Amino acid sequence: GLTPQDFKRSNAPVPKSRTDRIVWVDDKMMPDLPGIRKLSDALVRFVTLFTEEVQREGHSLTVKGNNRPMLAVYDEGSFFKQHIDAVTPADPRSLTLTYYMNNRWSQEYGGQLRLWPGNNRHVDIWPEADSLVLFRSDEINHEVRPSKERRRALTIWFNKF
Repeated sequence: GLTPQDFKRSNAPVPKSRTDRIVWVDDKMMPDLPGIRKLSDALVRFVTLFTEEVQREGHSLTVKGNNRPMLAVYDEGSFFKQHIDAVTPADPRSLTLTYYMNNRWSQEYGGQLRLWPGNNRHVDIWPEADSLVLFRSDEINHEVRPSKERRRALTIWFNKF
């Protein structure tokens, strides 16, 4: 299993842009994390079926594989400032999927994912247990607002090439 010492501060390219702690879950770790393996496999299947349905409807959305899962812990006061995941044309990420693992989350705790889809407006997604959000990595600015309680999430990025 994972211990608190396994989670490290991220090496964000912009200092002080994020204060969460993360661990990248690689294939060597999966045998010790059967729940994370099952969850990750189910989420990958979900995105595969979702993109197939989008394509059947005549829309252009291509997914060619995914990155390894990242577990993130936001301790009290932690945040991630506004950013876009796929910052350059060379970045293959096209979809971001985040699954929340926070029991009995209250909006008074903050910690919401704030999406900025355009027109200077935002949408808040509360990190409630057993919920997920899927959005375009290469198009949508987003941030994690400061959290007053420990917040846990698993994120997988899906690539366009």
